Amino acid sequence: MWTEEARRTHYKTLCSIDKRIVLAGEHASYVGCWQEGAILSALDAITRLHQRIVGAA
Repeated sequence: MWTEEARRTHYKTLCSIDKRIVLAGEHASYVGCWQEGAILSALDAITRLHQRIVGAA
């Protein structure tokens, strides 16, 4: 589980796109340990990836 300190320190880096690698799942969500968190994380990741690709075109 995330502590507030760990979230402040690492969460933005965990959820950022690193070249061709995008992480998604309940571990990359504010709703940890639930399917809802995994779905929200996946939607966020694919939206950011799409925006990046469209912006590069």
